Amino acid sequence: MKTTKTTHTTPQMKTHDTTETTPQIKHETAAPTPQPVNPTVTPPAPAPIISTIRPGISDAMLQRAGICHIDAQTAFERTGQPYRGLWIPYRNLDGTDMIHAGKSFGRIRMDVPTDKQKYHQERKSQVRAYLAPGLMEFPKGAPVYLIEGEFKALALVEAGYLAVGLGGIHGFCRNHGAVLNEDVKVVLDHFQPELVHFVGDSDMCTNYQFSDAAIKLHKLINN
Repeated sequence: MKTTKTTHTTPQMKTHDTTETTPQIKHETAAPTPQPVNPTVTPPAPAPIISTIRPGISDAMLQRAGICHIDAQTAFERTGQPYRGLWIPYRNLDGTDMIHAGKSFGRIRMDVPTDKQKYHQERKSQVRAYLAPGLMEFPKGAPVYLIEGEFKALALVEAGYLAVGLGGIHGFCRNHGAVLNEDVKVVLDHFQPELVHFVGDSDMCTNYQFSDAAIKLHKLINN
């Protein structure tokens, strides 16, 4: 991998059209509490959502990404826990599903978060990077933005930024910073960016972990 400059930044949005013509999406209101799993009952098809649930992302982009609301039984079948919520499918750069234990991999944005958890994925599955639809529409050499969270990545891609979503502040690496996450590496290898932006949350100036993560990222992408 060639030497790449790393910056820490908050981007200004610009226009990059990824909108598709889609049918009207019905609003589905999230239930406040989990429901017991009944294996004898066939669950309904996952319900699409609308952008008022995730501000800054269009209905078309949510549909393109396959974001949908799943009930407790479907959540149990996909992740081993009945945490109903928004299902976020993870896909490779070419658009095919990421696979774990023979099933399509994804994460759930829980309807009812706990004090320590907002998202859930199947136990013993690895941390993956979220590659939003439309990344292959960007040119080689385009700056790459690494940002925590799938929905932030979707909003940036729709606004014209080549963004990769991280499942946590250290989601770009494995083995305590020893190697790059393979999904991040695929993106960097393919686009060969001259600039990588590490975009933090609103607490980046007071969170020492952000500085630690930025140093590890800089070392990894320049080795």
